[in-house]
Amino acid sequence: MGFDARAQVTGDSEVTIEDLVVRAGLALPRGGILSAPFIGKRFRAGVVTTGYEMATDQPLKAETPQSRCVG
Repeated sequence: MGFDARAQVTGDSEVTIEDLVVRAGLALPRGGILSAPFIGKRFRAGVVTTGYEMATDQPLKAETPQSRCVG
């Protein structure tokens, strides 16, 4: 598409993947471990960085009694 891109994976990353996952609203930190709504802790994240500019939205709200994160 004409934009530089690089795969970022745990152990070979120029970014902090865990922070990006939280900032993207995909998971919340729970006791030092990321937990995603509906799927819990059983996931792995990878990131692709690129020069493409995108609009941002709000991250997930802090955990509340109504949150749907599973253990």
